[in-house]
Amino acid sequence: MKTYRAFIKEGFRGTGLNPYGEARNSGLLTEAMNCSISKRGLEGYIPDVKDIFSDDTTFVDSVTHVAVTITKRWPFPQLFLTDVGLHIGAREGLYYLNPSTPLMELYSYGTGSVTWPWTCAEINQRPMFTSGDVLVYYNDISDAYVVKNYV
Repeated sequence: MKTYRAFIKEGFRGTGLNPYGEARNSGLLTEAMNCSISKRGLEGYIPDVKDIFSDDTTFVDSVTHVAVTITKRWPFPQLFLTDVGLHIGAREGLYYLNPSTPLMELYSYGTGSVTWPWTCAEINQRPMFTSGDVLVYYNDISDAYVVKNYV
């Protein structure tokens, strides 16, 4: 099927949406999605979200309340949204973000530099993580996460 491209230029020259209901092929916009009308014309949609790893975000350790540094270096950090919450696989270790506190509190499962990307397997609300030399899993007997280093 062959289609023809129409370039709409008149509608972006400060007129905005067609205020008068002019004829169809006038070049003015009659409808717009994901934008809003302002005095300057049409403005694109700007999502109201915040980057979790922006420079003004500070993570703190849940026990010591000391600031935790998470390095941004490919492929880290990795985010795993599991049925129990958000886990952060970082170069420095594996963390769980506590959603019930206003602070950005992190529970640390294991610290120490890893060289491989993290992988997550969700197992009945007990996610298991591995990163080459490290295995983090939930032990039902001790009712806690266990960190195994295979270095």
